[in-house]
Amino acid sequence: MVVEPSKRFILKITALMFGVLGAQAEVTIEPTIVSLRHVDYAFAVEKNEQGVPVIDWDTFRAQPRKVITQDREGLILENQWFSTTLIPSMGRVYSFIDKATNQEQLYINRLAIPLGAHNDTGFWMTWGGVEHVMPRGEHGTSHALDWKWEIIQQDAGRCAVRMSSVEPLTGLRHQITYAVYSNRSSLETEILVHNPGDQEVAFSHWTTATLAPGGRGAVTPRTEIIVPADSFVPDDRDFNVWMEGMTGATDKSPLRWVGNWKEIGDLMATPLHDPYFAVYSHELDSGLVRTFDRKVTPGFDIWGWGYPPSENRQREFTDQLSTTGYIEIWNGTTKGFSDDALGQISAGESIRWTERMFSLSGINHKSDLRDEISRRSKAALTVASTSNTRPDLIESIDLQVIANGRPELNWFQSRPTVIPGTPNTILVTTQEFRPSETHGYYNIFAFTSNDGGSSWTEPEKVPSLQRVRQANDFDRVAGDLWLSWHPQSKRVLATGKTFHFAQGKREDNQREEVSYAVYNPADQSWTGLQTVTLPETDSSGRRFVTPNAGCNQPAVLASGDILLPIRYQKHPEKVNYTTAVVRCRFDGQTLNYINHGTELSYPKGRGLYEPSLTQFLDRFYLTLRADHSAYVAASDDGLTFPDGVTEWRFEDGEPLGSYNTQQHWVVHPQEKGLFLAYTRRGANNDHIFRHRAPLFIAQVDPKTLRVIRDTERVLVPENHACLGNFGACQLSNNETLVVTSEYLLPKTKRAGKPNRVLMAKIHWRL
Repeated sequence: MVVEPSKRFILKITALMFGVLGAQAEVTIEPTIVSLRHVDYAFAVEKNEQGVPVIDWDTFRAQPRKVITQDREGLILENQWFSTTLIPSMGRVYSFIDKATNQEQLYINRLAIPLGAHNDTGFWMTWGGVEHVMPRGEHGTSHALDWKWEIIQQDAGRCAVRMSSVEPLTGLRHQITYAVYSNRSSLETEILVHNPGDQEVAFSHWTTATLAPGGRGAVTPRTEIIVPADSFVPDDRDFNVWMEGMTGATDKSPLRWVGNWKEIGDLMATPLHDPYFAVYSHELDSGLVRTFDRKVTPGFDIWGWGYPPSENRQREFTDQLSTTGYIEIWNGTTKGFSDDALGQISAGESIRWTERMFSLSGINHKSDLRDEISRRSKAALTVASTSNTRPDLIESIDLQVIANGRPELNWFQSRPTVIPGTPNTILVTTQEFRPSETHGYYNIFAFTSNDGGSSWTEPEKVPSLQRVRQANDFDRVAGDLWLSWHPQSKRVLATGKTFHFAQGKREDNQREEVSYAVYNPADQSWTGLQTVTLPETDSSGRRFVTPNAGCNQPAVLASGDILLPIRYQKHPEKVNYTTAVVRCRFDGQTLNYINHGTELSYPKGRGLYEPSLTQFLDRFYLTLRADHSAYVAASDDGLTFPDGVTEWRFEDGEPLGSYNTQQHWVVHPQEKGLFLAYTRRGANNDHIFRHRAPLFIAQVDPKTLRVIRDTERVLVPENHACLGNFGACQLSNNETLVVTSEYLLPKTKRAGKPNRVLMAKIHWRL
């Protein structure tokens, strides 16, 4: 390996933190160039009709071997314990150096060659290091793909790099995030596999680590393979015959020593009791430990070339002789490499887990070396974020279609509420929408279910909420309605906005109003569209220009008052929205303004708008849309937000990626957790307008106002339609409903087709 500082750019982030001994801990990330020496093979590789890079061995063998050097962009991540080099465009770790000894722990091939492999590409390159492979066979297709990458975090406590690819056979999104922390001795690897399609997919994922601890570029004979399992078991392969009589207990078998591997071999260890393995060179007093998620990745496999490998064996994986090679250890989501062993990932499902890697040295003298490694492995797992041990409050999510539109007239802005009774009634309002028109909103319809959503009435037009031509030649109609059950008056309050269309065509948003309508379930009647009268000016003396409550989630207080978030402009000529929460009194017929609180603004773009409010335990939480991102704020009274707004982020500090669309709140029925429903970037959804699908839900830490990444679930999978306009309500003490409508944009895959109204039913753990 040749690693040189890049001359094109310099990036270095240093964090100074003090541990219990007062020593400085430094976190850095620097660009570099990694020079790979290998036998040229790219001329023999072409993508097939499925997009898989496949080697033509006849073409490869027909030309004389040519050694070339290929420069790749690399990144060096470093803290006080280790320095690791990534090749992000290849989705892999290339080097891992223990800074206590300055020793390399991974095998690095000095002159790599392609070798045959039982996978869809037909080959594999033994670059060395650590790689992550999908979707089937040995090494899958991932090893041959180009990966997109970005540095996602560079701050005082953490530097992180994200790499992603789309596996061509399955369409699965493969995402790897490597992170180094100022206070952790392990390189942390978060792995995400996401199925964006509408069909279940069979797949496997394996992490492959090629190890040669000690820094000499090759494995030593007294390198011990330490696995917390009962027994070594050879795989059922002819070349494993030499292992007969050598298997058995993992702490006593001769196979635990690399020097006893007489030939190539494929070895398993079972059953695994703890989620780690270690490879330790006793000659060099140096080793490496990897931890993983045993529930997600129960598969385990060890590969060796024999010690020392014959010259013929060496030429199978390298052209740089002579070498004693490496030991290769795999952990995977399945327990074998055959197609029969593949697991399943459901439509819209994401599978996420974390793996860690750290060095060991100076423990060769310990008689209880295995116990010491076990202790350190468990300590590394304990250091992980407490969110990893947070119980999953969502038991399951059911998805069903509850209404179908027509190509020329879709259903849109569909939102639910529940009317208590025996049985409860689910009421959904939706609006006729013409995809051929910009904001082509027409009449309001309503439909119901009395059996928990198993069956539904047909949508029926609400006569008092039709689009009507007024005397001033403007069409006026309600829009963006949100339904709230008001227990004090036993009415449903529908809050939203009014649309105004000059001559029925051109929308005039300067005429928008905070509008509402009321439904009485006793006689199944709706009032007409009414408006909330606001004061002449806000606290700054500015008029409430074009105010509305469209798509905004209000909170109903125990007193019966309504906390209704609204947005408005302070200047008629400048479309930059301010958000405020208005306290209203509702008597079952009229919604009256009482007062309003903090006026929240953002100077760029269209400001802050489409706010949604909820109460969780003793506090209130507000989420707000902005053009470029999304924001959150907290309040003791639901009106005043003394700390202002902060951008939505995951716990690790990475931006949530939701932008230019709404988010809404979901609260666990027993208030065991606060949840956010949202859409975001980074979900293999660049083909979706404003990344408005899939629809996600995740738990929020109410103290930090951050989204807990490992609780994220798909509510509604992406199916070539936008899902950003939706609503939520509680159905029972263990069920919540989220209802959304598909928005089928012109010139997209499903344009001109009937859209669907979808309901996701969340079943909670109590």
